[in-house]
Amino acid sequence: METRNSNLPQLNFLPRLRGSGGKTTEPGATVLYTGNTDFHNTRGSEESQGRRVMMRIAICAICFVVFATGTGDATPVEWSAAIGGNGHWYEAVLISEGITWLDSKLAAEQSGGYLATLTSEAENNFVFSLVKDMPEFWWWQGGPWMGGYQDQNDPDYAEPLGGWKWVSGEPWSYTNWMKGEPSGAGQDCLHFAGYDLTIAPTWDDAGALSGTHVEQPYRGYIVEWGAVPEPASLLALICGLGGAGSMLLRNRRRK
Repeated sequence: METRNSNLPQLNFLPRLRGSGGKTTEPGATVLYTGNTDFHNTRGSEESQGRRVMMRIAICAICFVVFATGTGDATPVEWSAAIGGNGHWYEAVLISEGITWLDSKLAAEQSGGYLATLTSEAENNFVFSLVKDMPEFWWWQGGPWMGGYQDQNDPDYAEPLGGWKWVSGEPWSYTNWMKGEPSGAGQDCLHFAGYDLTIAPTWDDAGALSGTHVEQPYRGYIVEWGAVPEPASLLALICGLGGAGSMLLRNRRRK
């Protein structure tokens, strides 16, 4: 995962502006701001100006998504059927300052996926491989969140082993608890953790859904998609900004 970085650089893609009496700041062109959002350019045709605006918008949109999603750190990885997988896609999302299980669940769902559900040893090992060599995901109490939780309203609920479920609704059958875990009431959420402060594919219960235990932040989570994740944010941003550029061009043609 990638680190989700909200501190985005300021991207300057609009034509440079001047007020009345100001100096032209772009060689070969005069761009005026008249106070009513009308742009007038004395260089080239309206069609050429429109193409330049649209190109700048597209470049800005791509740069924004690259910085916003942190694609330089991690990308979704397929557990291919060709190697015995389920064809699903997984991504380790790094949140250096820490994130709770509930916030991780919400973030995964907003991306079109869900917190990873590890229903077999093979799947557990594959997902663990995404973070086993990334110490930034781990601290002394464990590793990233997964999609297991303990439902205290379930008829089979009992501490410490009863009522565990996957967020996807898949059967809870395979488990890989760390030595001495799960450990008790008020620890309702699943994450990777190794015995004696080691990095391991074993599990621990932590966090709180009931309000009886301090909610613990860990440094990330694993998100799973049933199909290749669509770059929806990029598409929406380009379409939105492109629409604004088209509207600007149409308005100029009417004048």
